[in-house]
Amino acid sequence: VRLDRAIQHLLQAHSMALSQCPAGGLEGAHIAHSLALAYSTAGEPGYNDSAVQFFEESLSGYRSSLKPQDPTVLSVQDDYCRYLILSGNQERAVTLLKESLPLKKVTFGELSVEVAETYQILGGVEMAQCHVRRAYKTLKKCLEIQSLLLGPQHRKTRSTQRTVDKLARALEVGGRRQNTGSLRDRPPFCAVVPSHTELGGAKVTDHGLD
Repeated sequence: VRLDRAIQHLLQAHSMALSQCPAGGLEGAHIAHSLALAYSTAGEPGYNDSAVQFFEESLSGYRSSLKPQDPTVLSVQDDYCRYLILSGNQERAVTLLKESLPLKKVTFGELSVEVAETYQILGGVEMAQCHVRRAYKTLKKCLEIQSLLLGPQHRKTRSTQRTVDKLARALEVGGRRQNTGSLRDRPPFCAVVPSHTELGGAKVTDHGLD
């Protein structure tokens, strides 16, 4: 009830912002982002379309008012990508994440937490899609940045290292099976998409390789 009331207040503010500036502007983009977050956290299937609508509107508004590499634009885009992944639209999320990588490198630097986190999210999606070799390469990049920024003994770095090690073992086992002609009988190697609030949170199962 409290969330529904908050959404109604935001919708009223959104209408007022659009009446004053049809293009929305920064204020409209900010309200649209708040609405997108509210709809995305409601957990109601009927709110999915509204969440996507307001994420897209927010991104469009911010991009029109700010530069594409502005930290606010990149942050909103990351929020949208997380929602897309959780709601099952992984392909759209991957497209946006790959588009944001060069912009994040310009804004934050190649050796930055933001770039490492993007590699981590991408690697998590690739694991969920059973693209083990691709996930290994992506998470290796994340690990290299984490090791430099946080140190090899940091819990996030060590967590990513464990995931990379498991992926490496899976690739090694898959290669041996391929050499012995038993690759057709392998079980799928899939993983859970990691929590994206922390670096190095990727999890991996030990069921095989795809």
